[in-house]
Formats: sequence, structure tokens, C-alpha cells
Amino acid sequence: MTGTIHDGPVLPSVALLLAALLGACASTPKQAVHLSATVGRDVATVHAAHVALARQYFARLDAEIDTFVDKTYRPYLIRETLRKFDLVGKLKDPPKARGLDALDVTETYVESLTAEL
Repeated sequence: MTGTIHDGPVLPSVALLLAALLGACASTPKQAVHLSATVGRDVATVHAAHVALARQYFARLDAEIDTFVDKTYRPYLIRETLRKFDLVGKLKDPPKARGLDALDVTETYVESLTAEL
């Protein structure tokens, strides 16, 4: 029986084949190193772009909220608190102000309005 694993000629052939295969897998092509570096830079660039986009998005949201507060909510709140607080009535009729002068009444109104904003 010749050509079995236990025989001498087949075992060195298998060992030589394994060594050749393992040696071929151990080398890395130069293109792989270049590709890895390029992908690393691209990932960093994409990350920076996403961060910039998120900052821009939230800055726009802040601007929209400020616009809403300035043009819609603040005028509404002033109108409603003037009505509820009766600032004009308290300024015209001192007994309604419970002993406070006009400046104190106005200061109280502004403080309550600021607290609500």
C-alpha cells in the first residue's frame, strides 16, 4: 500500500501544501492597507458631517422656537395676563391696587409675566 498518510512520500507532500497555503494567507496586499486608511478617513469625515448636520438642525429648531415665542406666545401671554391681572384697571383705580403705587403694580405685573415666560 503506497500513497497513504502513514507512508513517507504523502506526509511531506501534505505538509508542503499546508505550508504553502498558510504562507500565502499571511501576506496582506498593499491595496488593503490603502483601502483601510481611506475608509478610516471617510468614516471620520462622515462622522464630522453628521455632527455638523445635527448641530445645524438643532440650531434651526432653537431659532424656530424663539420665533414662535416672540411672535405668537409672548403676545398671547401678555394679552391674557393683562386681562387677568387687570393692569390698566389697577393703574387707573388705586384702591384696586391694594395700596401699591403704579410702579409697584407694574413691577408685580412684569415679574409675574416673566415667571410665566
